[in-house]
Amino acid sequence: MDRTLNRELLKSLVNEKGGSVTVSYEADVGHSTLEKLMSGTYPSKPRKRFREKVAAYLGVSEDELFPVVGAAEKAS
Repeated sequence: MDRTLNRELLKSLVNEKGGSVTVSYEADVGHSTLEKLMSGTYPSKPRKRFREKVAAYLGVSEDELFPVVGAAEKAS
């Protein structure tokens, strides 16, 4: 099951929570990985544990922040 990233939602929520340094520290995830995801330069998919930690800290579901590719088409 491939996932994509809702980059705009990620950027918005990270900014609301005080920025990438705060979020990476509070969510206990790598700052570099978070920054690369936000800028679109992360070369591969983040691991499930990273996705879970970030989504939980930001107060959204993993599926909302990292939707399954093709999920919108399947739901229709």
